[in-house]
Amino acid sequence: MEVFRLLWSDVDIQGRKIRFGTRKSGHGGMEYAWVPMTTELHSTLVIHWMTSHSVFVFTDPETGEPYTARQHYMENLCKRAKVKPFGFHAIRHLSATILAYEGLDIPTVQAALRPRTQTPRPGTARVPACSRINWIACSQKEKARKFYPSSR
Repeated sequence: MEVFRLLWSDVDIQGRKIRFGTRKSGHGGMEYAWVPMTTELHSTLVIHWMTSHSVFVFTDPETGEPYTARQHYMENLCKRAKVKPFGFHAIRHLSATILAYEGLDIPTVQAALRPRTQTPRPGTARVPACSRINWIACSQKEKARKFYPSSR
């Protein structure tokens, strides 16, 4: 998981962007992309950076060392938080929903998610991406109205 390899040198606090690297490019070498931060992420990372004692952004709080295994990371985190278990891919979907809900256009949302290919996966080609993301954003907005009637 690329987030566990993230170094502070990959975080541009002033430029409000993060450089992610992946080997899923097809040629085996690392491929990097700068991704803009949301305001909330920027604020959180500034606070985290001020208290960090490592070159790695995320370290095991028990050891202070970078994570070496992530097999049960999300499962354990969900148990500690007492929430229904979910995985990293669910966070990816949530990120798209949040970005769409905040008004970003579809190409920007797609660029932020950095898909390996621009070709739709089997089973997703029936509904255009913009329709799926708009539907997700609208359904989340409706859910929010049930809990926060004054939200628009």
